[in-house]
Amino acid sequence: MISVGSLCRPRLGQILSQAARFGDHDVFLTDCTDDVEKLRAGQIYVAVVRADRDGHDEITRAVRHGASAVVAERYVSVPVPLYVVQDTREALGTLHHARAGNPCQHLFTAAVAGQHGKSSTCHLATSVLHESGRAAACGTNWPADKSGWPDLGVLGRSGSSSVAQALAKWQRAGGQAAVLECDHAGLLERRWAGTKLDAAVVTDTRGWQARPHYLDQQAPQQMLERLAALLKPGRPLVLSADTPSLLADAQRLGCATVSYGLSPDADVWGKLVERDVAEQTFLLTIRDQTVPVRTATVGDWWIRHCLAAAAIGWVAGASIAEIARGLERLPRLPARLERLVCGQPFNLFLDHSRRADRFLEMLRTLRQLTSGRLWCVFALDESVPPAERSRWGRVAERFCDAAILTANRKNSTALYSIYHDVLDGYHRPARGHLIADPLKALRFVFHRASPGDTILLSSGTAHGSGPFWWPCTDQIALLLRELDETTELREVTEADPKPVIYKFPGC
Repeated sequence: MISVGSLCRPRLGQILSQAARFGDHDVFLTDCTDDVEKLRAGQIYVAVVRADRDGHDEITRAVRHGASAVVAERYVSVPVPLYVVQDTREALGTLHHARAGNPCQHLFTAAVAGQHGKSSTCHLATSVLHESGRAAACGTNWPADKSGWPDLGVLGRSGSSSVAQALAKWQRAGGQAAVLECDHAGLLERRWAGTKLDAAVVTDTRGWQARPHYLDQQAPQQMLERLAALLKPGRPLVLSADTPSLLADAQRLGCATVSYGLSPDADVWGKLVERDVAEQTFLLTIRDQTVPVRTATVGDWWIRHCLAAAAIGWVAGASIAEIARGLERLPRLPARLERLVCGQPFNLFLDHSRRADRFLEMLRTLRQLTSGRLWCVFALDESVPPAERSRWGRVAERFCDAAILTANRKNSTALYSIYHDVLDGYHRPARGHLIADPLKALRFVFHRASPGDTILLSSGTAHGSGPFWWPCTDQIALLLRELDETTELREVTEADPKPVIYKFPGC
């Protein structure tokens, strides 16, 4: 007897249409897993090949535990239906999304990949989609304060099942769009398999291409191929006009493209009008339409992120006016060249730069806006490779008038090893300064900075761990208050330099 529920479920052969089936019947889709330890009777076992184990070695054990079918990459004699596919990781993702109801068919989904700017672009694109009238959610590892849209969290790190379940939950809650941050490792390991995209953005990859290592130079091409495989038919790749090699690779793959950049050759391009430490204004042009956009975060790097988000909005059908309002609506992102104003006479910025090339971009931006000296207080942790630490030292010596390395509280024991690696990048190591206590380092700089100076507080910490001084915002405010009191005392002393001598009674 066939149940009504079975009639609503597709069969495995319909979902894996390219698979070679061995067995006397085609099973219905049920829960699937690639972990024998978690397998329950009646589930489908997918034999995934990983770096540390081969799931094909566990097929006999999976059948003994009650697997209703097996998906593998090669033929294995089993008493249950066997489906042979080319890549079991892709098949596992396809089954997870089919089991969740294929939520991507009901959502506008966009993915953002690359080396820098993924989180910022995700939030900007989500703001644009919200302004265009869509209920959009953002899946990234860097939350935005007071953003006003749901946060799907970090997807793709635990596999395609978490991606499918999160998107299905958001779609059932009335969601209409989702913007997802995709890391390079997740794409290579097929953790995004089964996700179908309406647009895929590749942000700045110049850091990879500038490195001499062969794998780093091949990373953008590998990422592009993975993203192209996730696109819905006819949907575009959004690429920077500054990377013509990627545009050529996209054409080789037969993908439609939308380019963005700071040159008029791009489909979506921008031109800076004015900029100061508090805000900047640029002209956003899409085809033959132009509109001014004002943002509180400054720098060419931020304009590029805005242009990538604008391209996503354009692909989604938003008008250029809605795109501009969405870009302006986003509040400052925490520690993304975030300006702190506490009444101090100098400029103070917070930034979380995990790589030296982003650190360089921030210093170049601030150097253009600084009339006085450029100070930097930075900290690195053990997750930063020694060669990358040396690049931090090289950048700090070249672009800062004074740079102070301090300690992350979590890794103070490794401070001296990190300090030596940073000094290896200095041409004149005597210019490097070390103050282990972060608060003492900040106090040292605050009391020596003059009006017109700029101070950058930057950290290179592990992905998702956050800057070491982010929880210490109250301490920073206390230090600035202490600076105000010291300044007032100094002004009173300088106004009346002659000491007043009081005689003791009876003298």
